[in-house]
Amino acid sequence: MKTPASTRRAGRSTITAGALVATVLLLSVAASPALGGPSLSSLKTSVTKALKLAKTADARSRKALKLAARPGPRGPSGPPGPAGPAGGTGAGGSAAATVLDFRADPGTTNQVIYDHGGLVLTASCTTGPTILVTAKTRVDHAILHAANIIGGTPPATTTELVQKNDFLISGTQTIASTGHLQGTATFSTPTGGVTTLAYGAEQGAFGAGSAKGCWFGGTANSG
Repeated sequence: MKTPASTRRAGRSTITAGALVATVLLLSVAASPALGGPSLSSLKTSVTKALKLAKTADARSRKALKLAARPGPRGPSGPPGPAGPAGGTGAGGSAAATVLDFRADPGTTNQVIYDHGGLVLTASCTTGPTILVTAKTRVDHAILHAANIIGGTPPATTTELVQKNDFLISGTQTIASTGHLQGTATFSTPTGGVTTLAYGAEQGAFGAGSAKGCWFGGTANSG
């Protein structure tokens, strides 16, 4: 930080004044006896006092200059700056999964177990016991694909494929109609909504005390 010019000039003026006083007094010492003035001893004392005053003034001047060189107190904070640019779009998160869990005894019919994204699943359990899960669409011209693996006497299995490429509101499509079944399905609407299913089905499910005639369970993700 630069020392203000006025402060520098004040310091130089004080030093110059002190030197001038000392010079005048010294000249007075030399001329005083000849002019009948004070004695040399008296003039010496006066000169000593003058020099002391000059040194004191010089010290004060230096102190003032030092204080002037120090930085002043911190000023108030300025106003906030303009807002920065908007950040980029973050990565899309995955849709939350919906649990599918139908467990019932014979006599339970047409129970809606899922209704989202344009897809509706309905489950029934009839005498046998026999399970039946069907799909309907709330949007015309949708697509539904499903693949089921049905177990028989090991190691025999049957693969069942469903392909509905122009699924209409008036239509109904069977998803599961037997036990020992594991499957997946994908449903999509013309506007871009997509729902995926992963599920299993059984007839005569669970053990004693918790036994149910029919079970259909899994997860559905819609986005």
